[in-house]
Amino acid sequence: MKKWIILCILMLCLPIYALPRFSANYEQNCFLCHSNPSGGGQRSSFGSKFFAIHELSIYSPKEVETEFSNYNPQIVPGLLIGADLRTIWFADDSLKYNSYLQMQGDLQVSFEPTTFFSIYYQQGLTGVFQVFAKSNFSFLKSYIKVGKFRPDYGWWTDDHTAFTRAPLRWRERYTDTGVEVGLHPERWFATFGIFNGTGNAATDDNPQKAYSASIRYRPKLGPFKIAIGTSYYSSSEPLLVFGGKRGNTSIFGPHFSFAFKNLGIQSEVDWKIERTTSEKKIGVYSSNAVYYTFTKGVTSVLTYDFIDPDQDKRTGSNTRYGVGMQIFPTPFVEISPSVRITEYSAANGKKSKVTSGIMMLHFFY
Repeated sequence: MKKWIILCILMLCLPIYALPRFSANYEQNCFLCHSNPSGGGQRSSFGSKFFAIHELSIYSPKEVETEFSNYNPQIVPGLLIGADLRTIWFADDSLKYNSYLQMQGDLQVSFEPTTFFSIYYQQGLTGVFQVFAKSNFSFLKSYIKVGKFRPDYGWWTDDHTAFTRAPLRWRERYTDTGVEVGLHPERWFATFGIFNGTGNAATDDNPQKAYSASIRYRPKLGPFKIAIGTSYYSSSEPLLVFGGKRGNTSIFGPHFSFAFKNLGIQSEVDWKIERTTSEKKIGVYSSNAVYYTFTKGVTSVLTYDFIDPDQDKRTGSNTRYGVGMQIFPTPFVEISPSVRITEYSAANGKKSKVTSGIMMLHFFY
């Protein structure tokens, strides 16, 4: 049983690129620093040339200005490159288990001949890729994106082991082929998408489609920086929980962030309903983080995650508490140590607790 627990933890250790706390602190949407409007992946010229150097790292701009003045993700006009490499060391107390794991090794390329059109490609270690074309329009600051990419849903949290990711299918390796339309007038950001619903599969084996929608609003409340949103996803698919019978999966829930000076809170709650014509299962998933920035480039993070995959059963829920640090000693380098305590409740009522430590080293550009 313990071996399966360790395997599940390692499967959950999948990278999440974006740091939504920056979006909350600066009251900006993710596309300010990323080529992908919904966040993650390649950084924009602003993200690499300015934000990573002047806002992220411990060293002040004067100390790094000369050394990094020639760095530019735009290798020729209109052609940008990027990269993410994450390696972790993972240790567990119950089995005296420890291992290195190459979590991520992504290369990203985007071609942006004009401000109204771009083509994006991202290739990872496992062969899973994202590729899409995007056109921007002045009407309501809208865009349309076509290709193979991750549907926009909730927060793409910086906690790469957050419980809400894998059970809700939003792990890093999940992509789908479809169309997404986005709008971001003033303090609003909304996306609407239609997809095959088959994930990483190349083709669709049924006429039903998957649908996604997400909307977020940032009210103006003086020194308090708040974002309130909700997301929805629905797909017709075989349900393993019901022996592979075809049914429908619906995922929905609110997400929220709050920031005041150096303190911030980020939260998301989701319900997952799986149903056939005669059966139904409802699960609830919650991911929460509180962070405090001591100084530029040094932030502490407290996390609380909860899973109850079936509300009709009294057992089977899992809870995780975590404490960690996010340290950016120099531009393009992140060091993130953390400790997590995970409490498991098996279907038979048996409970167990696992304490694990993770040290992550992240190089990005």
